[in-house]
Amino acid sequence: MQWVIITCNNSKKIVEAQKYLFNKYLTQKFHGFEYIDLADEPVSNWTQNIYNKIKDLKLDDYFIFGLDDYLPVKQIDNVLLYEALSFMHDVKGNRFELSWGASKKPGNFIEINEQILKYGLGVNYSVSCQFSIWKREALFELFQTPMNPWQFETKLHLNEVYCYKSQYNCFRYIEESAISGRKPGKVNLSILSEGDRNRLINLGLVNSDDIVESWK
Repeated sequence: MQWVIITCNNSKKIVEAQKYLFNKYLTQKFHGFEYIDLADEPVSNWTQNIYNKIKDLKLDDYFIFGLDDYLPVKQIDNVLLYEALSFMHDVKGNRFELSWGASKKPGNFIEINEQILKYGLGVNYSVSCQFSIWKREALFELFQTPMNPWQFETKLHLNEVYCYKSQYNCFRYIEESAISGRKPGKVNLSILSEGDRNRLINLGLVNSDDIVESWK
């Protein structure tokens, strides 16, 4: 399965930590990952900057898209991952959010089966940077509108968006994100285990003095 992950100079310092955690928690061999580096390109044109860099990649009809500062915190369930991919092919969906907490968002979800929910009109963030399986055509179309990442998530709406019920824990990661302009230079490791924190520190991938527990 292909993964496209966005990085830039503001968050690039967390990439090696994310790679380490993917290597640990993705039971399938770590491959098919494409890091797209936006460097210092203007954030106001974030969507089109991404589009210009990925439009010529040989991407499948469905691939996983997300950001460099969402850090995995436990084993990724490959069975659920590929069941979600198969489901998306069957229903021709636009996005399947992989976060364990997607179904906890306020609003009315539509129950598809015992595992899967569909976003209703009242559910916020039908468009999101959280790790999701995306239909290439749908994501590329959204990228045509020049927007920063916050506008991308809050100003756009998407139909045919799905997620697992929270008890079907496909992919657990730090949803608050590990890097934020709210505390420049800091790294949020909130729900990461003590063992993983120590390992990242010992490997020199995270500075212990930079660690915070949330952005509040």
